[in-house]
Amino acid sequence: MYYVTLGKLGRQLLSEFRYKAFISYSHQNSQIAARLLKKLEGYRVPAHLNASRRRFEKAPNTLGRMFRDREELSASVSLDSKLLDAIKQSEFLIVVCSPDAAGSRRVNEEITQFIKHRDSRNVLCYIVEGEPEFGPITGQLTQDCVSPVLRKQYIQSGQIPVAADAREIGDGPSRALQKIIAGLLEVGLDELVQRDARRHQNRLVMVAAISVGFALLTTGLLVRANLAEGAAQQATLDAQLQNERAEDLIHFMVEDLVGIKLVQLGRLDVIDAVIVKVATHYSQQDDDKLGPLGLARTAQAYQKLGQLYLNGNMHESADELFEYANRTTAALTERFPDSEEAVFAHVRGLYWVGLSNIFRGRYTAAENIWRERVDYGEVLLREPEHSPKVWAGLGDIYVHLGWSLMELGRVEEAYVEFKKGLDLRQANADRYPEDISWLNSLAGGFYHMQWAELYLGMNEQALKNALISNKTYKKLTLADPLDQRARGNYARSLRWLAEAEIANAQFGEAATHLRESIIVHKKLLDFEPNELTFRYQACVSSVMLVEVLIADGKPEEAKKANNSVCGDSTAVLALDHPVAHNRFYGYRRELTRIKLEMLDGHNERAAQKLTIATSRFERESTEIKNSLLGRRIALSLAIDAVELGSQMANLPNAKRGLWGIVAKISSGFGTLHSPTARLLSRAKQLSTETSGEIETDSLSINF
Repeated sequence: MYYVTLGKLGRQLLSEFRYKAFISYSHQNSQIAARLLKKLEGYRVPAHLNASRRRFEKAPNTLGRMFRDREELSASVSLDSKLLDAIKQSEFLIVVCSPDAAGSRRVNEEITQFIKHRDSRNVLCYIVEGEPEFGPITGQLTQDCVSPVLRKQYIQSGQIPVAADAREIGDGPSRALQKIIAGLLEVGLDELVQRDARRHQNRLVMVAAISVGFALLTTGLLVRANLAEGAAQQATLDAQLQNERAEDLIHFMVEDLVGIKLVQLGRLDVIDAVIVKVATHYSQQDDDKLGPLGLARTAQAYQKLGQLYLNGNMHESADELFEYANRTTAALTERFPDSEEAVFAHVRGLYWVGLSNIFRGRYTAAENIWRERVDYGEVLLREPEHSPKVWAGLGDIYVHLGWSLMELGRVEEAYVEFKKGLDLRQANADRYPEDISWLNSLAGGFYHMQWAELYLGMNEQALKNALISNKTYKKLTLADPLDQRARGNYARSLRWLAEAEIANAQFGEAATHLRESIIVHKKLLDFEPNELTFRYQACVSSVMLVEVLIADGKPEEAKKANNSVCGDSTAVLALDHPVAHNRFYGYRRELTRIKLEMLDGHNERAAQKLTIATSRFERESTEIKNSLLGRRIALSLAIDAVELGSQMANLPNAKRGLWGIVAKISSGFGTLHSPTARLLSRAKQLSTETSGEIETDSLSINF
């Protein structure tokens, strides 16, 4: 067993509890319990929270030193006096919940003894595997992870224990740890997370530097272990131990650096140093001697580091790391074709390669990569049983392929893939009815159906699916008000709902939902002001709100909304932003500003903005200009050029450019997305209204 001791908190606390927490777990989960123990032991309590714990003397800045009982315990249910005493002297009980723990008589007895002496609200559940069902089980639940005594306690009291779900489909390891710590400190999770975020930023460089230094030390120990004279067997064991420690350290470095966003803090030097150490570590390993788990972990480390560069818009470096990881997982599947872990590692790796191509506007390349991903995923789908992690990953393969097809304008094909993805996600949600977190991917599936339906002219059906998606995301925010990811998804779903309402000419409803989306995103930015994803989403909703207000004949409201969130910031929306979609909405923002200048009669300023935007759009790749949003932007720019040209003698008439775009769009789609259809109608009207020869094509868009 492991114990977390509180240390000297003051005379009152010292006389009341000897240990902060008793960790109860099954033998099969001993490694997980050990990692949890290390995390708790190394946690530093934020000064503000620590002050509230002071009684008669200054509280320590840690949860306490650890007591570890290394003795192998027998299978007997009876607990020896030392363990019973530890349970009585513990303020909290942390139960590592898994099917093995649920079936362990010893774990059940430890919980029983703890509840005899302490309030059941002091039981904290750390879920690592299986299905958490605290209520009565009406059917067969083969993967139950809740010990019988906890279920009985819940049925009798109606009070569910604090549950931190460390599974990938739940809170995830990092957030689950925060929930446990918040429970131990008896503070709100929101307060703890904010304090941790500030502390991480302040101490970031120190932590990273220590990590790198420790990596060097570990490598040195490993080398010395291999060179040490003495018994060959002992040297091998020592080397293996040091390698395992190095693996754990590498995993910590990668996970921690991703979590605290070194890129956003501008510490690229630290990132580069870490990547060098990681690369050195893995280059010294013999891949041929690694099993599927070892190779998968190697690839995952490079994927995580690639994400760092991708989040920092350093795409060349990200591509290099993703490709290295992809080669590793491809070799892995060749060596272990029957290994689920091997095939799934490749499926996961191909996602990042495809996503990087999507970000750069390389949609055909993304389609090819994600088709390969579907092929590997379908190999796994032939088997009826998988872990929740694998099912979650498989639920994405068709949806992401559909994404690339949508960008290429192949809407009918995308719709087929989205439908397959929705069916698979629905099956996942049905497979785990007790776990509402599966509703997150299901809600996304309904959104993607809506996306394609809007471009297929199925506007009423799109609105129905948008409402389902929105209500599902809202349900998840109500289930956990502190879940920032759920709140972010809900805010986006409000914008998606507005898109469907715009298609159905419900401009007032769309404006209301866009304003609500902006409000939610602002609150998220108050919580995490450096999160660029939240800022991007807020800006997109703001741009759409201005578009709606202009279309609804409310220019004064549009002017006010124009600077409500983004202002003149180019951090996330810019014509030269490295991510294609950020540029798309940068163009759309410029188009709203051009339109507002024209409505105010400021044609010269509108013309200047239009010239800059058109010139920049001309430099986009053919694939980007031919994409769904690309064609819409090209049409909008050409319409503005013609409208300005009819009012300004010194601005070249762009009628010919408009004709070409109209012909291209008219022949390329059977049914048009409603906003694009309205633009096309306006373009055809302008083509017949305006006259005059073309002096230059400087404001035309060439596909």
